[in-house]
Amino acid sequence: HYTNDVDVQSPDEWQAGAEFHAGSWWPRWGKWLAKQSGKKTDARKVGSADFPVICPAPGTYVVAKPKL
Repeated sequence: HYTNDVDVQSPDEWQAGAEFHAGSWWPRWGKWLAKQSGKKTDARKVGSADFPVICPAPGTYVVAKPKL
């Protein structure tokens, strides 16, 4: 993936000044996102009397095969 922090006028100009980074962009994005975000909190508890949990995550629909 490529990065370029310079404010440019065109995609070609951006590409010409961009730096190549081998590997996935996800770790870099995760570090950037962490700096932009607030303090981490625990996930909320799911389910209630009105809306009980049906099954553990990620759910059965993830593995369901469509009927053709």
